[in-house]
Amino acid sequence: MHPLNIEKLLYLKIQIFKAMKKNKITYIFGSGRNNKIKNNDSFAKEMFYGFFDFKKNYDTKIVETSFKQNFIKKFLTKLINKLTGIGIHFENVLSSEDEQRVLTSTELFFGNQQLLFSFLFYLPRFKKKDIKVNVFAMGMMNYKKNFISKILLEFIFNNISRVIFIS
Repeated sequence: MHPLNIEKLLYLKIQIFKAMKKNKITYIFGSGRNNKIKNNDSFAKEMFYGFFDFKKNYDTKIVETSFKQNFIKKFLTKLINKLTGIGIHFENVLSSEDEQRVLTSTELFFGNQQLLFSFLFYLPRFKKKDIKVNVFAMGMMNYKKNFISKILLEFIFNNISRVIFIS
């Protein structure tokens, strides 16, 4: 794994700052980051991918997913993963309050591609609402090369604004 190139990340953040005016920015992560901030734990701020810089100037919040078992979502997850090799986990969900925050945001940052894939069905809705969707990607191109994967990835890339490769 390659270390984060801080200069490139900083340049990207500056470009994004310039492109944005008064935005409502929401970061979507798995669980744990809000507790680190709340408990003032020692942590690597760079693993928050610019959150603290945006927070200084914009309405910025972290929302976290939780895992909710559901037979249909579990079945779809297994089926799509088997067919495509793309790590999709439809069992990741948001609280209703966090979902409302996401749907009223102007800019979303997904902490990794698996989280983005978890919200696959939201992507057209985000695009219709003109919500800019960004994803920090690690190994996004690791999948089975077949027709279904091609269609799925094409759908994803047509509905997001930026892919920020960090490794």
